[in-house]
Amino acid sequence: MQRLVNKQLQAKGISAPYVDYLPIFVIANDVVEIDNHSNELTILRTSSIYPYIANKRVIISFLK
Repeated sequence: MQRLVNKQLQAKGISAPYVDYLPIFVIANDVVEIDNHSNELTILRTSSIYPYIANKRVIISFLK
């Protein structure tokens, strides 16, 4: 996924350093149960989003 994002930025002529991110998948329904077999994707419930992000080093920047 990171390669795709960076290729799209380069295709649009945007010169940026390598974009590194940690994707998350959010489930709004507390009844649904999902077994996550991926090491690359974190699955959270809506109530867990803030604590998860608060414990990470997050850098948000906007490309011009």
